[in-house]
Amino acid sequence: MGVMRFHIDSLRAAFSALCSRDGVDVADLPASELLEMSGEVARLRRDADVLMALVAGEIRRRDAGAQSRA
Repeated sequence: MGVMRFHIDSLRAAFSALCSRDGVDVADLPASELLEMSGEVARLRRDADVLMALVAGEIRRRDAGAQSRA
């Protein structure tokens, strides 16, 4: 089985893109910036979901192995 490595580079990049918007009043953003921000948040969520799937897959794999040994 291949090695599944946990890397947060894409998550770090997605988070970094949002850091400049910390504290912004979204009601004051022009529509184009609001849509851009929405895309940045969506990217952060997708990247976090990928990492969660990696961790959940390993938990499932270990659980299946433990059950087969029981």
